[in-house]
Amino acid sequence: AIAANYALKSGIAVTPELISATDYYIYNMCYGLDLETYASMVGSTPEAVYSIAEKAALRNSLYNAAAINGDINISDEAVNEKFEQIFYKAKHILFKTVDDNMEPLSNSEISKKKKLAENTLAKLKSGVDFDKLMKELSEDGEQSYEGYIFTDGQMVSSFENGVKALEDNEISDVIKSEYGYHIILRMELDAETESSVVTQYKAAIQNYIGTEYFNASIPEWEKEMNIKLY
Repeated sequence: AIAANYALKSGIAVTPELISATDYYIYNMCYGLDLETYASMVGSTPEAVYSIAEKAALRNSLYNAAAINGDINISDEAVNEKFEQIFYKAKHILFKTVDDNMEPLSNSEISKKKKLAENTLAKLKSGVDFDKLMKELSEDGEQSYEGYIFTDGQMVSSFENGVKALEDNEISDVIKSEYGYHIILRMELDAETESSVVTQYKAAIQNYIGTEYFNASIPEWEKEMNIKLY
């Protein structure tokens, strides 16, 4: 609501384009249902649902205006920089403690896997090549050999947190997840080298940059308005 009010204050007009954008947000909010049906289903009114969609359209118009005038930097250079800040790259050696149906192995098998993981970590610490042991021992398959590129929420939490705790080219201790025991190598991430991945996520990264702009700006805009919470 604050962003929408600021958009109107900044001179963004309710044009046919904005009305069309509002209709787009309504369609997505209502899962393709007509406005009246959806509003009734959620215990609201058509006017309230329309108002929410209109505010989203105004916020989007403000985002576009801010990008054009440079308040939001969504250039390729900015996207590359943000990609390297919020994405991670890692490969791992996985010792599975579940079967293909995610059912746990027997306790004795799990104990063997844990021991094997600990022995493998000792070999790595003694200088044995990570890729060599990964290709010999990992149960995650060849598709994982090049490493995973991911951002928050895309991997299981223990794996994600394990990667975040490492420096580039650092190897983790043995980490347990619902899949088994992992030994993780965090890899360097370069936007130019991973240009195809950057292209895949470009729009999402630009939205992330825009969200950072709004999160930083809204407290200041709020001071200029008489906001009431109901």
